[in-house]
Amino acid sequence: MHVADTVGAGDGFTAALIYHYLRGASVSTMNEAANRMGAWVARQVGATPPRDEFHLEKVRSAIGQEEF
Repeated sequence: MHVADTVGAGDGFTAALIYHYLRGASVSTMNEAANRMGAWVARQVGATPPRDEFHLEKVRSAIGQEEF
């Protein structure tokens, strides 16, 4: 994975973790979603990357193992 900017990656990680925690997700799902979001944000320049429904849906669903 190419890291462009780590600013905001921890915030993205935490947001995805809380999103799934509040919905009663398993620890495995929370981990997958949080890591996907943190990685996605780190690949973008800036703390708030442009909205990308394709990648956000992968975080929301936390399904599949392919890299996005």
